[in-house]
Amino acid sequence: MFNLPFGNFNISQVTNSFDANNIAIPDIPDISIPEIPEIPEITPQLILEKSGIPVTEESLAAQAKLLEGKTQEKLQEALAIADATGRARESIKQAALDASGAITQQVARTGGEDTVQASDMERPFAGAYPGDMGSDNVRDYIIFTAYSNDVAGYTKMETVGSQSQGGEPEGTIQLYIPENLTVNSQVGYRNTDGGSLAGTIGNLSSDGDENNMDVLTNLSAQILGQGGQQLGDTGATLAQTQGAGVGAANRHVLFEGVEFRTFSYAYEFLPKSWEESDMLRKIIKFFRIQMLPEIRGNGNTFNPPNWFSIEYMIDGKPTEYLNKIKPSVCTGCDVSYGGNGQFAMFQSDKGEDPAPALINLTLTFQEVQVVSTRDAAEGY
Repeated sequence: MFNLPFGNFNISQVTNSFDANNIAIPDIPDISIPEIPEIPEITPQLILEKSGIPVTEESLAAQAKLLEGKTQEKLQEALAIADATGRARESIKQAALDASGAITQQVARTGGEDTVQASDMERPFAGAYPGDMGSDNVRDYIIFTAYSNDVAGYTKMETVGSQSQGGEPEGTIQLYIPENLTVNSQVGYRNTDGGSLAGTIGNLSSDGDENNMDVLTNLSAQILGQGGQQLGDTGATLAQTQGAGVGAANRHVLFEGVEFRTFSYAYEFLPKSWEESDMLRKIIKFFRIQMLPEIRGNGNTFNPPNWFSIEYMIDGKPTEYLNKIKPSVCTGCDVSYGGNGQFAMFQSDKGEDPAPALINLTLTFQEVQVVSTRDAAEGY
C-alpha cells in the first residue's frame, strides 16, 4: 500500500516466473565479409614483370629511373601499358609455338640475327594502344603480327597456302578496332568481241542457209590469201561484203580471275600521356620497318619486305562474324600529326623530346593469296 496525497493505491504482487533456460534464441546466419584485395604497390619490379622483361639489376635501375617522381596516376598508366605489352608478348610466343616447324627457316632471306630492328625497340617487338588493351575496357581489337619467313603466294612458288603458314615472328601490334571495317571481293570477267573470226564463221555455219556455204568458202579463201593477218576485223568485214549476217549477236563472257583483296584501317589516336604517345611512335616505326624492303649487298636488288597476319578479336577472342584475312603485305602507312585547329605536344617529365598529342594513322594491306569458294566457306 502506498499512501499518496491524492489517494491510496494497492500494487499486486508480481510473481517472477522468468526461466532463462527456456528462452529460444533464433539462429544468426553466418555473415562472412569478403576480403578486400590488396592493391599491389607499383614498383619497378612489378612493371618489368607485367611487361615480360627479365628482372635484372640493370633493368631494375633503368625502370626505377623512369618511375622516379611520377604521380600515382602516372604510375597506374605505366602499369596498364606494361600489362598490355606483356599480353602482346604472350601473343607473339603463342604465334611462334603454333607456327613451329611449319616452314623451313630461310637464313638468307631473314638475315638471322642481322635482321633490321630499331635500336630503341626490342625484337620481337610488342606494342599495344591504348594502354589498357585487352582489359575489360578494351576487349575488341586487331592483332597485327609480322613474319620474316617465306609464304605461299608471295615469296614461295606455290600460290595456295596451308592453314598454318608458319614463320619467324618479328613482332606483334594490338590496336583497337576502328569505326568501320569493310571487305571487298572482286571477280574479273571480260566480254568477247562478237565480230571476231571465230564468231563470224560460227554464225555462218549455224545459220542453216545453204547459200552461206558459198560465202563461207569464199570468206575462208580470202582470209587465207591475206596470210591470216588482221583476223579480228577481217572476218566481220569480209562477211559483210559477202552479204552475210554481221554484228555482235553471239558474244561471250570469259572468266579471267579473282582480284586480291585489300583492307584499310584509319585511326585517330588521342594519347593520354607522353608514354602512350611514345608507344605510338614505336608502333608506327614498327609498321614502316616491316613494310619496307632491305637492299641486298649488291646494291641492285631488294629482299622482299615482311608479311603480316591480321586477326580480329571480339570480347577478347576470335569471332566468326568478321571475315578472316589471308597472309598480307602492308602497302601503305600514312601518318599525320596535329589537328582540331592546333598542333599540340606532350612534355616529358624526364626531359625527353616532346611527343605529339594527336596522331592520325591509316594502314593499308593487300592479301598475297586469292580467295576461293572453299576459303569463303571457311570464313575468309
